[in-house]
Amino acid sequence: MKVAEPDTVDTAAHPATAGSALTILCADHRRVQQLMGLYALLWADSGSQADRAGLIARIGACLHALGEVKQEIVYPLLASRADAELLERAQRGQASIEQSLSRVAAEDGGTVAMDMQMSELADLLHEQMAMEERLLFPLIEDIDSRDLASRVALRRSVALGLQGPD
Repeated sequence: MKVAEPDTVDTAAHPATAGSALTILCADHRRVQQLMGLYALLWADSGSQADRAGLIARIGACLHALGEVKQEIVYPLLASRADAELLERAQRGQASIEQSLSRVAAEDGGTVAMDMQMSELADLLHEQMAMEERLLFPLIEDIDSRDLASRVALRRSVALGLQGPD
């Protein structure tokens, strides 16, 4: 399974601060890529079915949260800023990732078919994340703010089921 890193974000082109929505989104992209890399190691080392299933669940939770943030916050912000065809391509890519993840979840753990589905998912993720970071995220840099970062972080936390301080 080839695990490719998405194109790195040029910090000169993306002056996102630690309190920015773009920083959160790019960090989530890196986190998912790291988890996919761990899965590739498990595959290469014939990791246990339980380890693979647990990692797939973790990847799925991260992708679900990231997808919800994009669908509910990021893509609507891009609606008036991005070319309609580009935004539609991004939304189709996100839907393909979700479908691929569903196919993985439907496979019996530890099967060759599941590993192949994960490989396809890795390819989809690489393409989607690179496209978003290169073509879409720059379009919202000028409106990125602590408020937007707070909205992204809150939505992400809700999707992951994380509880804030009481």
